[in-house]
Amino acid sequence: MKLNYLSQLSVDTSSYIITSIGAFHADKKDSQCLDAVLDQIDNNLKEYGLAAKEIIADANYSSSSALESLISRGITGYIPNAGTYKQERKGFTYDTENDRYVCDQGNTLKFIGYKQHHGTSKLYMSKRSDCKNCPIRKTCIGKSTYKMLTNSLTRPLFDEMHNRMIDNYGKQMMTIRKSTVEPVTGNLIEYLGMRKVNTIGIKLANKCIIMAGIAYNLKKLIKYGGKGLWDAIISLLVSQIPLNLNYY
Repeated sequence: MKLNYLSQLSVDTSSYIITSIGAFHADKKDSQCLDAVLDQIDNNLKEYGLAAKEIIADANYSSSSALESLISRGITGYIPNAGTYKQERKGFTYDTENDRYVCDQGNTLKFIGYKQHHGTSKLYMSKRSDCKNCPIRKTCIGKSTYKMLTNSLTRPLFDEMHNRMIDNYGKQMMTIRKSTVEPVTGNLIEYLGMRKVNTIGIKLANKCIIMAGIAYNLKKLIKYGGKGLWDAIISLLVSQIPLNLNYY
């Protein structure tokens, strides 16, 4: 049995500076951590009069609650929908005006109500008489007597995200993500000891991860600030060290 933690970090795409970093219990999904990460980003940036307007993340951060959170915060997200999302139902066309599906055979599946299953879903069902003599009945419904489709109430959020991600700007954003976050993660693992955290407890794990993030950011600042900034940092650190004036 292992005690594992999940590290989450965000990186500014223009400066490659880490804007938030921390440890979470590994029983959480990435999408369940997004709200806490956004809170950290907000707290870290607001002191400087800054705010996140756009975020880029991979498909692991895709969920209805995550997309709703982005909307409530006024943030535009670029997050590929999870593999379970299907933009189109093969053999069926959605009629937006009448809120129904129409199959390739010309039959309709009307909205019949709601179902509680991992959140509320909308149900669409065909008439048994329409399916009874359908030429593709066996491949479509098998032994069933009707066809049923379900849609999550939050499906419009995923449809909107899909359209955003297939746009040229959305594709460009994903290219930026690969060249921004992944190199930082590799740097933390290879050079700052984040391949393994030798501590017990979430608080100590957080300390290790945050210190690694601070070290990374300091290296960035020194690189762009030159020797003057390095001297200022050393002076600050030395000023915080208590002097031992006892002589023996």
